[in-house]
Amino acid sequence: MLFAQVNLANVQVNLEEARRGEAAAIDQLHLLLGLSLDEKLEIGPDFTPAALGGKVAELQDEAVAANPGILALRNQLDAAGAGVKVASADYYPHLNAVIRKDWNAPAFQQFASSYTVAGVLSWQIFDMGVTRGAVGRAEASRAELQARLKQAEEGVRFQVIDAWRGSAEAESRVNARTAAVAQAEEAQRLVAKRYENGVTTMVEVLAAQAQLDQARAEQVAAHYQLTM
Repeated sequence: MLFAQVNLANVQVNLEEARRGEAAAIDQLHLLLGLSLDEKLEIGPDFTPAALGGKVAELQDEAVAANPGILALRNQLDAAGAGVKVASADYYPHLNAVIRKDWNAPAFQQFASSYTVAGVLSWQIFDMGVTRGAVGRAEASRAELQARLKQAEEGVRFQVIDAWRGSAEAESRVNARTAAVAQAEEAQRLVAKRYENGVTTMVEVLAAQAQLDQARAEQVAAHYQLTM
């Protein structure tokens, strides 16, 4: 009888902890949704999510292609490449052309037109290293952006494969915990049957029930990890 009372007390404590955890989770959901804590919130039914499907490489490519930070870095890299071309333009000659047409009227009804075509070719060969310095700075900026882009892409790929592995592990854990619950239920049923026939004690019945409760708690935890 004393053992049964102790087991009941433990179950009641676990129940209160579960209720408190549920209330805290609902309050956090209110905060995430921008709702006041006293506003009514309807909680949907439980569901069991599946592990991530598809090939890891395809999931990684999709994540990299849709990542806003990576898209921004790619745009910056394109701009840096254009900056290198602009800085390198001073290595080449520049041609400026001018075409002008003039109208002259020495008298009211006498008009004469003239055309002027001019072209200037300039090439700054010696600039004391100014162009080389500008090109070097532009190329260094582009190289830095390339390194940052590669690091960001690898970071996203790692996050995807880490999530994929965690999802597969969590699904395997759910299956194992579900099987453990089935086994604990069968064990508890057999012990209860033996108790009814007078071949075992209440202590063994309570111990079997405690194992079943523990298996169910671990199953719930496994479902939670898969959801996260």
